[in-house]
Formats: sequence, C-alpha cells, structure tokens
Amino acid sequence: DAGQIDAALIIRPPFGALPDMSWQALVHEPYVLIVPKAVPGKDWRTLIQAQPFLRYDRASFGGRMVEGFLRREGLSVNDSIEIDEIPGLIHLAAKGLGVALVPLVEAHLPLPSGVRVVSLGKATFQREIGLLLRKPRASPPLVVQFAQSLREAVEIRKDKRRA
Repeated sequence: DAGQIDAALIIRPPFGALPDMSWQALVHEPYVLIVPKAVPGKDWRTLIQAQPFLRYDRASFGGRMVEGFLRREGLSVNDSIEIDEIPGLIHLAAKGLGVALVPLVEAHLPLPSGVRVVSLGKATFQREIGLLLRKPRASPPLVVQFAQSLREAVEIRKDKRRA
C-alpha cells in the first residue's frame, strides 16, 4: 500500500489489488477436516457439528475463509479453541480435543499419527498462495526474475507429482 516493497509472497487477501499491483497464483491448498483418529465417522458435516470445533482464528485470512464456509453451508459448530496456527490446530486434534478445518499444507505433511483427514468433497474450498508484485513497468528486474523463478519452481513441483 505504501509502496515500500516490490513483492510479497502471501495468502491471497480477501480484497482486490491496487491498480499498480498484480497477483500471480502459485499454489492452491484445499481445506480438509482434521479429525482425531479415535473419532469414528466419515461424514464431515456430522463430524463438524457433533465434535468440539478447533477454530482457525477469524482475524486471519484463513480463518475468515473458514467462517465464510461455515455460513455458506449453514453449519453451527461447538467452538472449543480458537488459534491462528495450523500446526497448533493439527496438534490439538491429534490430542483428541476436537476437529479443525485447515488447508492441507505440504509443509505440515506427514500429519501426526493421531489424526486423519476427511475430505469436504464437492464443498471443498481452497486458499491460494501467490506473489503480489508491482506491475512489470514498476518492478525492478530482480523482482521480475524472482517471480519467474517461483513460477518455474511451482511447475517443476507439479511435474514431479505427476510422475
């Protein structure tokens, strides 16, 4: 906003970019329901409403996405704990303290043995990680090269997954 940085690698914000900025999506992370292994059931709607809910902090971009999802789906939850740390939510679920909606982040894999993942099926929503940068006419050459390198790294990772 203040024009003091040229680029930021961030979760896509829920507001539009400024006119001199552009967005480059790099990774899409689907949200899943993390459930303690000892809790039976496969229906995410039942699990999310019947179990204590470990909430992703509503002040964060990700937490706002979860809140919007719950509203859209007409779900009421039994709030238990609210934090802004994905590993913390996973750890709490692994200890049997409840269920959590979190993005499935590659850096957090493998998940602890005390949890399992339940897909949201057709209701799945995603967070987008990307690069917010000044449009090329305003970006220094180093930033343009950095953006190109990130695009290439993402493509290499996708190719390795397919192989």
